[in-house]
Amino acid sequence: MDQVAYFGAKSILVVEERAGVSFLVPGGLPNDALDALTRADLMALAAPDPEGGKVVIWWDVDSGEWRRSVEAG
Repeated sequence: MDQVAYFGAKSILVVEERAGVSFLVPGGLPNDALDALTRADLMALAAPDPEGGKVVIWWDVDSGEWRRSVEAG
């Protein structure tokens, strides 16, 4: 399966297994986050990790920006 989505009361997680990318969307996401998503460089955020790590994209409430972190593969 290429993509899996988990729906819960607090968040939605979309996983692209082949690319090693997870996109975490918290419940109650503010409009500012959606607006920021339209301005974000999605290609850079979702780019595969050259070392094969798992890329996670998440909303940073404190900074008001979408962030990318990489977990060891």
